[in-house]
Amino acid sequence: MDDFVMGTSTDTEALTLYRKILQLKSHISLPLTKWMTNSKILQGVWKQENVSFRDITLVLSVKWDTDKEVFQIDVEAKIVEASKEPVTKHLLLKLMSKLYDPLGLFALVIVIVKILFHDTWLSGIKWDELLPPAVVQQWHKWIKSYSV
Repeated sequence: MDDFVMGTSTDTEALTLYRKILQLKSHISLPLTKWMTNSKILQGVWKQENVSFRDITLVLSVKWDTDKEVFQIDVEAKIVEASKEPVTKHLLLKLMSKLYDPLGLFALVIVIVKILFHDTWLSGIKWDELLPPAVVQQWHKWIKSYSV
């Protein structure tokens, strides 16, 4: 079985869902692991019941930090890697595919690369041809804005 992700509107609903999952667990032979919640009440219950849980995990390839209540993608490492290569249409597509964002939470970060790729596509630039200076300048500006 793969990971199971579900949300509730209230702590009470979360606790009820947890109890139902425990009942279901008694009917199956699969262990349930990697528990996570941002509900302090449910975390308290888990501590009392010695259920191990995490503060950070991946949900649909997006890092979820339940303690800080944030979602993250590791843009910086991918940008550093991409900045070492010649700026080509191939590179733009390669980077876009690595910035996987199924929920669209980071669209503002990724849209610039998509626009640059679209512009190079319309201009007829070959896959491994170096991009024009104006596009490279926009590329470097984007890299600089997301580098620490």
